[in-house]
Amino acid sequence: MRAVVVGVDGFIGESLASYLSGRNFLVWGTTRRLGRVTDSRIGHLDLACGPWQLSAEKADVGFICAAMTNIAECRRNPAQARAVNVVGAVSVAQAMIESDIKPVFLSTNAVFDCGEPLMLADRVKHPTTLYGQLKSEAEDEILALSPDSIVVRLTKVFVSRPALFARWWQALMDGRTGWPMVDACVAML
Repeated sequence: MRAVVVGVDGFIGESLASYLSGRNFLVWGTTRRLGRVTDSRIGHLDLACGPWQLSAEKADVGFICAAMTNIAECRRNPAQARAVNVVGAVSVAQAMIESDIKPVFLSTNAVFDCGEPLMLADRVKHPTTLYGQLKSEAEDEILALSPDSIVVRLTKVFVSRPALFARWWQALMDGRTGWPMVDACVAML
């Protein structure tokens, strides 16, 4: 199978491309960083500004991993957040569909208010942040493009040595207390 990963040099995109390559996928990717366009397998695509064209060789599936994910940054720059997280993502999904590539949009649990644990996928969305609102809007638009569109909602993605855990561990070793959920709520305010 062949896959295109939009945002291949990001945290999730890079891990996904590595995983797919290890399972015999032919992977092509995009980056918004011109300095990282180094060979025929990595092309330039910036979700913040069009045109949103995929010049990849024919792919079977396309993963839209690129996004503006920092909640505070989305709040500070709402126009750019909308351009990336809605306009760009939806336009790329449309370009994929027009090229017979099945789009897979990586979204977030921030489309819910997270007032209850274990939210089901069909639960009514109720985002409490601009980031969640924009991802919710993009989900709706991408799903409306084609019955083959897929949305995958992620909560927290970890690597083998996450800096977040290291900070929590160091705080405990220093005798400081704090709970991850409290930290996450404070960060969202």
